[in-house]
Amino acid sequence: MQRPTVIKPQPDYLIGMDDGSLVLVPASFSANGIPIAGAIPTMSVAMTAARFAALPLADRLLMAGWSLRDLATGSVLGVVDGAGNLSSVGGLSSSVRNSGALALASRRLAQARVRNVNVGLFGDSLVTSTGASAVGALPTNTVAADEFGLPGVLRARLNAQFGTRGGAWISSASPAGQVTRSSAAPLGGYGPHFALNGTNSYHINTVGAYIEWALPVCSEIKVMTWEDTATSYGVPAGAIDVSVDGGGATVYNGTGGASVQKLWQVANMTGLTAATHTVRLTRGAGLNALHGVLYHSATGVTVLSMGIGGSTTEHLRAAASGDWSPSAAQTDRVARASFQTIPLDVAIIVVGHNDASQQVARSLTPTISAANLLATINYLRANSGAPAILIVTDPWPNLTGSPLAYPDWWPALTALADGTTDVAAITTADLIGTYAEGSAEGLYSDSIHLSNAGYSTWGSMIADVLLEPRAR
Repeated sequence: MQRPTVIKPQPDYLIGMDDGSLVLVPASFSANGIPIAGAIPTMSVAMTAARFAALPLADRLLMAGWSLRDLATGSVLGVVDGAGNLSSVGGLSSSVRNSGALALASRRLAQARVRNVNVGLFGDSLVTSTGASAVGALPTNTVAADEFGLPGVLRARLNAQFGTRGGAWISSASPAGQVTRSSAAPLGGYGPHFALNGTNSYHINTVGAYIEWALPVCSEIKVMTWEDTATSYGVPAGAIDVSVDGGGATVYNGTGGASVQKLWQVANMTGLTAATHTVRLTRGAGLNALHGVLYHSATGVTVLSMGIGGSTTEHLRAAASGDWSPSAAQTDRVARASFQTIPLDVAIIVVGHNDASQQVARSLTPTISAANLLATINYLRANSGAPAILIVTDPWPNLTGSPLAYPDWWPALTALADGTTDVAAITTADLIGTYAEGSAEGLYSDSIHLSNAGYSTWGSMIADVLLEPRAR
């Protein structure tokens, strides 16, 4: 497939490339210090047309003094391939590697008017959205923890497209105001990826122990548990009394099994009136490990936030790392809970910066990180929803990696999309620019994390990438 080139209004110079494409450049462009007017006749010396054409689109634009963000602002009108076919107008398609893989994502999301569509969001502190804060009074019935971060922006933007409400995931370890627990402990590391530090699964293993979630407007409630016959967790004798809005309890009886992750609901958790609800789970008998609750409406886009601050690709694949040493069984258990128990239509993986910043401590290289990420992608490929997968690199921080710089990770991570039908990739720097550019626009809250404005900009652009109709 030939690389696309850019059309810009009122070009100063037009260069014909070896692949038949046309590159439009301003008069300020120079090659090896030679002004473009003088460089064109000697392009084979300064930079051959073939070499220029082989450069990634972002590099060609950069040399021309533009950015892929110009596509979003209209400074660049569109993109054509080597055959002169228009592939994007005022959109972001050209910044997506293997964008055809997102045809499935756009089709899945388009079904949100008639069913619930699940979007899983995995990664680090940019997923948990460090740096985001409430502005004034929070809107009614929202999940405050992620409202102004990436999960909330994606949820709002995607549902606004379809006039729907959607839903979210709230873990057993979520803060007060969302979750009430009868005791602070015990919490254990049996559940989804976003809490590999062992504070995600609430064990109701004493008589009368309970956990209660306060939920925004929804009509469907589901709970994820870990059930294991060998340890008596979630076995048939491990009953849970489920009460919704203070009503009478309906009993859920576990089924046990060999380390099974279960997503379940009983009769009083489905077909509810679209309103705010509370759901309380109380130990009836036996032992139970409760990961969290998934709530949503009959239609809309549910965005599940499953990130953990500081995580690397080692954490993503639930592999042994410097701060966590799981057994093979634990790795399998966490991977299944994180990536396979909830059926997903779309999965977004945000990665990169922590691998670069922790490269020496964890002996990480771009090649090793890519292998870790591929293992994570393969976990998702076993998800019953067969999701479309989008790799998104972290924003460009105001930090210098050593011995390798953060951008050195981008090619290896995004190349995982090549030759696949289910994986696409995008570099965040192509969306919001360098740290200096983003900071000048107020997009950063510190040297690494985004601000409310940053998450709003970034999340809206990712949503636009997902929503744009495209053919295979």
